[in-house]
Amino acid sequence: MTDLGCVCLIAGRGALPNTVVATLKAQRRDFKTIVIQGNEEGHDFRADRSIAIDKWGQFQEAITEWGIDSIVFAGKIDRPALWKLRPDATLLHYLPRLRLGALGDDAVMQQLLAIFAEDFNLTILSVQEILAQQKRRSGALGQHQPDVATLADITRGVQALSIISAADFGQAVAVSGGVVLGVEAIEGTDNLIRRTREYKPEETCGVIVKMPKIQQDNRIDAPTIGTETIHALHRNTFAGIAISAEDTIIVDEEAVIALADQLGIFIYVTE
Repeated sequence: MTDLGCVCLIAGRGALPNTVVATLKAQRRDFKTIVIQGNEEGHDFRADRSIAIDKWGQFQEAITEWGIDSIVFAGKIDRPALWKLRPDATLLHYLPRLRLGALGDDAVMQQLLAIFAEDFNLTILSVQEILAQQKRRSGALGQHQPDVATLADITRGVQALSIISAADFGQAVAVSGGVVLGVEAIEGTDNLIRRTREYKPEETCGVIVKMPKIQQDNRIDAPTIGTETIHALHRNTFAGIAISAEDTIIVDEEAVIALADQLGIFIYVTE
């Protein structure tokens, strides 16, 4: 990867920030870490700073102090309720531009990235760029394959996501027997898996289809799966998951595929 100077990881919760930190260390990159307060769950590293999501002045101070050239976002960061925000002067300046409450998540994220790039003079990196992730070939990643009926469900799920993504929500759907059982909302994929189990027509069936929204910028909130996703599929008797050939991140891919093979879950890559 081209040398982009000192990198700052802005970390949400989950295991993905751990992978980014390990990769940056292996690459011997100069980097710092900021964890969004309340999102420390799942981390195995000590952050350089912990900053509340509504304290943009502290972000700007840290970035300036460290001489940061580029930033990368990794991990799940829940969009806070507007009434809970206590914005500092820096965020107050940018609130009209962010249009919180008026725009969908992706549109807000686009505004945020533009502010960081244009006003803070930062290069925004994607996790895929840090991890040097290559486009995957279509087909099963492990030992298990979807049957013909499930392949039809995957196609149905891709069609459904292409329609709902125009409304700027939903990275995943649950499908079984040609019926969309549920759409991922703010609760995340694992909760989608849990709440749609009762709608499946039989025990071991159904597929989760997960991929970026049509207009999604892969530099932030890229679709991500990990071992917990595989455990959730197994606990709730889903047959497997389908992901996109590009942009979907698998945290510790070797371990995820091994676990899926062990539990009889398929991971299918679709174009």
